[in-house]
Amino acid sequence: MKKILLPWLVATMLLLSMAAMCPVVYVPVTPATSVQANVYSMAKVSCVTVMTDTGSGSGFCVGEELIAIAKHVVEDAKWVLIITASGRTFPVYEVTQSEKTDLALLKYFGDVLPVLNLSGGVPSVGDNVFVIGSPLGVKEFRLYLTTGIVGSVDGLIFVTADVNPGNSGGPLFNERGEVVGVVVAKLFRTTILGFVCRLCFSNKN
Repeated sequence: MKKILLPWLVATMLLLSMAAMCPVVYVPVTPATSVQANVYSMAKVSCVTVMTDTGSGSGFCVGEELIAIAKHVVEDAKWVLIITASGRTFPVYEVTQSEKTDLALLKYFGDVLPVLNLSGGVPSVGDNVFVIGSPLGVKEFRLYLTTGIVGSVDGLIFVTADVNPGNSGGPLFNERGEVVGVVVAKLFRTTILGFVCRLCFSNKN
């Protein structure tokens, strides 16, 4: 036993003495979640839950009292309300729908929300992306963030982030906090897939 233990002790002491002689270098580590947290804290005040007589979805501010959303959420609705992150509810008085894409703009009377920055480009496959929306819809008016990557860009953008029907109309963010698309969740058999419509409007319009 002594013959086995002694070499081990000598080697351990040698390593400890060498470590003591080496300078210690502290490398700052940025948690992987910090980007997501920054995007969420910056964007949540600009995101809303959209409630209609036919269901619910998500939306986000792109101008003064102007909300972007997926068109199918409000397409056949008789009335539309928005619920802000602070819990305040405001009526929508005008809905403008795109003829070619699943996008719509809502005009409402109420609090002026911060306008989100829109990306001028299209994300690449493999890019990290974040979805903010109300997946539980009318059951619980809370905004959630989910993360994923861009899986494909072909017409619609496919993302691996978890989405539910209540996410439809919500924004898709890149790591800079810019909106790169609008969630238009698609049902494939029994699975909801995360598809995103490219933006066809800008902050200038």
